[in-house]
Amino acid sequence: MSTRDYWAAADADRLARSIGAKAAEYYETLSASGRIDVFRRSVRTYYGLDPEGGWRNSSAVTYGGEQGELAQLSLNSYRNLAEHLLTMTTGSRPAFSARAVNNDQAALAQAQLAEGLIDFYLDEKNIEDKAIEVAESALIFGEGWLSITWNPSGGDAYGVESVPTVDDQGEPVLDEMGQPILEQRAIYEGDIEVSVHGPLDIIREMNSEKIDLDWIIKRERYNRFDLAARHPEHEDYILSLGPASYEQESRLWDNLMGAVNLEGSDDVIVLSFYHARTESMPEGRFTQVVGDRPISDGALPYLNLPCYPMIPSREFDSTLGYSRMWDLLGIQQAMDSVATTILTNHDAFGVQNILVPQGAQIEAEDLAGGLRMVQYNPAAGPPQPLNLLRISSDSYQLLNILNTTMETLSGVNSVARGNP
Repeated sequence: MSTRDYWAAADADRLARSIGAKAAEYYETLSASGRIDVFRRSVRTYYGLDPEGGWRNSSAVTYGGEQGELAQLSLNSYRNLAEHLLTMTTGSRPAFSARAVNNDQAALAQAQLAEGLIDFYLDEKNIEDKAIEVAESALIFGEGWLSITWNPSGGDAYGVESVPTVDDQGEPVLDEMGQPILEQRAIYEGDIEVSVHGPLDIIREMNSEKIDLDWIIKRERYNRFDLAARHPEHEDYILSLGPASYEQESRLWDNLMGAVNLEGSDDVIVLSFYHARTESMPEGRFTQVVGDRPISDGALPYLNLPCYPMIPSREFDSTLGYSRMWDLLGIQQAMDSVATTILTNHDAFGVQNILVPQGAQIEAEDLAGGLRMVQYNPAAGPPQPLNLLRISSDSYQLLNILNTTMETLSGVNSVARGNP
């Protein structure tokens, strides 16, 4: 066996099939281990939805049970605590300072230019907002990823170039004289492209002790028509693609919308494979795959893998992350259950009924309104309220205990939440 047998060093077509197989295996493992269910429960709870996929939500009182007898109430402490943790983490912007490696005029000017570029991209290109999104993803999913790549079609157009028209096989189209048919194409300055990804978008080897990964596969959705315009040699193939075989397993919201109809979508999945420069792959590798076809292939155009993780806590012997917010999911569910019990009792018995002894000679209309004289048979006894509203104080104590426990586990106290 030689390094040529390494799957990442195979020819482009074989590598494209291996990349698709790696993606399918990754989602299958996430599903079989139950981790993707944790992702779905976490994100649904974060947005005040029923973690089990039902219709209960924090924006309204909903009714459930076999006959709608339960008044369901959701108290979304989970999101409140997550937002406080996010604010505590990202409230102060990091102070970046570029330093010159020596004292000559050129180095000092470059350092000043670097600081200006940092401020420009943080503000104008919204990198600061995207970094906050990464931190938010890390809280909810146990990890967040920031991808910084170069987009040759980014920036402003500064000219036009003539390029040969190609067919579906990538061969130039010739005119009657045997000369290539040229078409005009704009030339762009190019610019960096920054995007935020969750754990479902970054496919990698999960059972590894290495912190610095050898390879990753980034999953992104592209408009098929834009992608076809960027790669005209694959236009017919891109426009004819249907959903990927692992499409359903890789979606967060399946348990909200049921079986999502993905046919006819304008988007297609693009898998971008990045391999670091290693002894077996001295130039690294960058390959983009649509369906089972490679649309670009070559050496890694970056010094390192262009995806940077934020992981609050890394699981042992794994490249996967863990979030303390997951410890609050069960408690949040218990809080909603207690609140539902209390509200259901109030909803059912909040309007009191009246017990009237037989023979009291009292009609229902006699008890309507106020400031009325009601005559009754003293031998039968006066009417009395039927009080079924009483709720044990244990229910309210349990609600407070659950809320306090969530604050303790998250590290956010009641004073920070505005409740001294």
